[in-house]
Amino acid sequence: MVRNENFRRGLVLGPLEATEHDEDFKRAHLKLLDRAVAVGATDLQLVLRWLQTDYTSIEIAPYDSVHDDLLTWLIDQAKRRKLRVMLTTRLAVENESERAARKLKPQDWERWWWSYRRLALHYARVASMRKVSMYAIGSELSSTESQADRWRKLIKEVRRIYKGKLTYFAAAEGFDKVAFWDQLDIVGVSVDQEKPRNEAQLLERLNGLTKKLSHSPKVRDLGYVVSELGCGSEPSDAERDLLCQRALFQSFRDESQLQGVFIRSSSSSSPEAPAAARTGSKGGRPSAHSGVEVASHWYRNSKS
Repeated sequence: MVRNENFRRGLVLGPLEATEHDEDFKRAHLKLLDRAVAVGATDLQLVLRWLQTDYTSIEIAPYDSVHDDLLTWLIDQAKRRKLRVMLTTRLAVENESERAARKLKPQDWERWWWSYRRLALHYARVASMRKVSMYAIGSELSSTESQADRWRKLIKEVRRIYKGKLTYFAAAEGFDKVAFWDQLDIVGVSVDQEKPRNEAQLLERLNGLTKKLSHSPKVRDLGYVVSELGCGSEPSDAERDLLCQRALFQSFRDESQLQGVFIRSSSSSSPEAPAAARTGSKGGRPSAHSGVEVASHWYRNSKS
């Protein structure tokens, strides 16, 4: 499907972590920004990770996230390259898996929300000052998603600060359980292609998701963006990235409600990744040698 210039052809950067020397961070991320431009990306998702010590904790801290001066520098550098930026907050639980934040059980929900509000409003101010194009106020906080009144109150506060588009990234299997989509501008869906066996298995799973999305009234009203969390929980692997991102391409390329995709791969997280080779297509399928080349094929060949 041909997409217009508003379609978000994105890469995921992050979680953005502090380095001992700011110049090391800048040098590495300038390479990543140039890499994003080279593969035809129009958008970046900058992921900011905060931490709580366990499932019952009521305190949330920045942990290893970059400081604001580096973050604003990175946003400005992206905008100089005509890349749109989405800020995304992602909460982690110390010494637990990436998906641990789905199962939070704080001792005191009121105090937990006070701490989370502080995080959300802080980055709303950064998003407003740097005029980023989208702000995701949370990601996969499944145990909070039924607390619609609290989310509505927070979204209202964020909108007083930040005037751009707002979203929230729900886990793919639970996006229909989110009770506050009507307060946001677009539905966000996180896709984690965990433990892939083969491409057929991935396609079956993703095709089930696209069918579910196409039948959702909220998705029909708002449209949606997809953010790829990764391809299994193990360290990144180029062959596995290729498998997952080919499946993502095949499943989502013709979905009319899709307004953007943000792809993570070993090439988008490592500044030393080699330059993408040219890609071709055969039978509608990209003949690529790494996941980021699938992205490049998709992004360049979907332009009007």
